[in-house]
Amino acid sequence: MVSAAAVIISTSSKLYSSLYRTHSVILPIIILVALIAITFGCLTTTTQFVSGHHVLDEIDVPSRPMRLSISDSSSDTIELSGGNTTIMIPDAQARSLLSVSILGKPLVSIIDTLTDNITKNINTTSAVGGVFEVETMPEKNKVYAAPFEGGQLGVYDLQSGALLKSIELPNAQRTLPPPLGDRLLDSVTLLTGGWSMDYNPNNQLLYVANYNANQLVIVDTKTDSVVGTISGLPAHPITVKVDPITNTVLVASLAGNKVSFISADTNKIEKIIETGTAPWGMDIDSREHYAYVTNRGSSFITVLDLIDQDVVAKIPIAAPAQAITVDDREHTIYTSYMEQGKVLKIDGKTNSILTTIDTGLIPQDLAVDPNTHKLYASTQYNDKIYVMGPESISVTMPVIMFGGNVSGLVLSPFAGVIGYITAHGQDVQISEPYMDAGNKSLSMSVSAPDGGQVTLSIPQAMLGLIGDDQSLQPQNNSEFELLIDGKPTTYNEESALASSMSPQGESDIEISFYVPPNSRSIQIIGTGVSLPVPVP
Repeated sequence: MVSAAAVIISTSSKLYSSLYRTHSVILPIIILVALIAITFGCLTTTTQFVSGHHVLDEIDVPSRPMRLSISDSSSDTIELSGGNTTIMIPDAQARSLLSVSILGKPLVSIIDTLTDNITKNINTTSAVGGVFEVETMPEKNKVYAAPFEGGQLGVYDLQSGALLKSIELPNAQRTLPPPLGDRLLDSVTLLTGGWSMDYNPNNQLLYVANYNANQLVIVDTKTDSVVGTISGLPAHPITVKVDPITNTVLVASLAGNKVSFISADTNKIEKIIETGTAPWGMDIDSREHYAYVTNRGSSFITVLDLIDQDVVAKIPIAAPAQAITVDDREHTIYTSYMEQGKVLKIDGKTNSILTTIDTGLIPQDLAVDPNTHKLYASTQYNDKIYVMGPESISVTMPVIMFGGNVSGLVLSPFAGVIGYITAHGQDVQISEPYMDAGNKSLSMSVSAPDGGQVTLSIPQAMLGLIGDDQSLQPQNNSEFELLIDGKPTTYNEESALASSMSPQGESDIEISFYVPPNSRSIQIIGTGVSLPVPVP
């Protein structure tokens, strides 16, 4: 009998696997990722942004990037009509625009997330000190730029880059009497500006947080004029986010340690709640009605229920965080530490940390594209935007039987293919599956540098070999365990449609589970097996 540890399968299994990306420009991206992987392997000092499994691209921008914002420029579905039926299918060409404020120069860069190329650099001539915040509205063909402490907003044509209008922010001039030795100056006047902006498509209003004026400025985007302000906010409102589903505006106040809930119907404050010390970043999962807040003085992420308008959870992390963004289609949260070059990937359904992505450089801001699920990071003191994204796989692999006795037939090593399994997932690569009938196990290798979710489609008859009755007949009640690196792991199990590749054409069983970072092996074993199968 050949044990699992003694079996070496390396000559042909890789011919059966195929790694592909589910989104645009497949071949160039595969080539790019391969080149990046080779570069990281041979020249580890090439860049400090060292997460080879996730890094897809580096986008050069004119100077130091500051804030990032994502806006849809096309529908993510296509309407197909035939007869009396109309269906909506995903649009493979759905794209978003990534807007980048450039702090070092008076510029805004617009990036097409389908190609990750800069389509336009808009010269914001009024922003001499650079641009602090930007908001793009493709449906209006407008870009709103807030110059750093400039006291106004610039409205620009998205296509031509021409300045359409300058909007003066109310109460932007602040007069202070700072001390000078034993004397007081009569006064000093300085300008403040918008530190955060977000657009509400329901009422077509743009909400601007004026940090030093302690108020929210409301701009009507139909006329590009200020139509109101909201006062009474806790000190130093620094981040504003709009939830169009509940029609609520949220404002995080840095010095006030609070988040304010504002009704977009009335533009009145409905509730103010405490979050953590010095809330900074905030983003919303509109589909699940949660908001996530980072706190520069607290080592947790605050989770807010947008319906009840209250704190419902605090996600513990290793240190205070800064930037945060949410993929509301996958219910995944990404956040970065203030003083560490790391990004945390958090499961929004369980509030558990899935993985930590080492970046080397500290992300200044984060944004995720809900169409491609790519993550974008601007970093401090670096003139680049880094593009990271999940690796998607769909691999059909033959399973080879080794040793044992199946229905009275003794099989020799490399007896042949007994069926096929299919692996679907992200951030993982599965290879080398084989069945050891003697150990009642199905084993395979896995590569998951950053961890990821996997679904295995396995013919029911193949799982029957692991159960008590070792035959090729379907075993509806076969019992088995899932091991990752020899440790029992929880999983979800569902029946699937009949497989054309299974020996008997019977139904498949789909087993879904999470693979932790740096895992090496997966085994499915019968519950009667006393010892874990050795890691290959």
